[in-house]
Amino acid sequence: MSVRYAKKNDRRMRSLITIAVFVLLIVVLLICQLCLKGGGDDFPEDFGEEPVVSEEDSSWQLVLVNRDHPFSPQTGFSPVVFENGQKVDSRIVPALKKMFEACRRDGLLPCVTSAYRSPEQQRQILDAKVEEMLAAGVSEKDAVTEALGWAAEPGHSEHETGLALDINSSNEKKCPSRRVYAWLAEHGAEYGFILRYPEEKTAVTGVEYEPWHFRYVGRKAAEEIRSSGVCLEEYLSGR
Repeated sequence: MSVRYAKKNDRRMRSLITIAVFVLLIVVLLICQLCLKGGGDDFPEDFGEEPVVSEEDSSWQLVLVNRDHPFSPQTGFSPVVFENGQKVDSRIVPALKKMFEACRRDGLLPCVTSAYRSPEQQRQILDAKVEEMLAAGVSEKDAVTEALGWAAEPGHSEHETGLALDINSSNEKKCPSRRVYAWLAEHGAEYGFILRYPEEKTAVTGVEYEPWHFRYVGRKAAEEIRSSGVCLEEYLSGR
């Protein structure tokens, strides 16, 4: 082999090595970027942080739905599956995800057992409750009255907003639901959620005490509601 040919091969080899190193560096940089983005997670790194919004922009968070105030879907209302096949308003998913992760880090097992319901689903639930009362020997009039204390008329249920959730434990033996309720009542406001139907506010809300029913209202309102000890109706009437 001539000296000239050997030098030519040596230069070619150095060029190939340089190209290979360059390609390897690009691959490493791409992998680092993916890792920084959370490995492809659909949620941004600060998914639990609420943006600062004006009172007008936050109106969807504080929509009041009860016997006297029917629900009318607003701009931006879009139910999406969160987990366990249950749907919620897409706008609360980041905060809800962060709350569940924090709850699970504390050793609890929160599970959404009921969230968004269509008016048709709400009708089925109410009718079933009425039938349960009738089967127990309650008169038809009283059966309807008592049933409405537990299940709202279609169009008047918070579950139709996609902002309300029934949260229990996914395993009663390992983690009784009462522990989940207590954690949510203490920490829910940090993520924008309130216990919607407190035991001492039944006369105001018109709904029996439901320790599993939590409602998204935004972090600012949730912390004010918790610190003042009022329910949503009282909070909104005092604004």
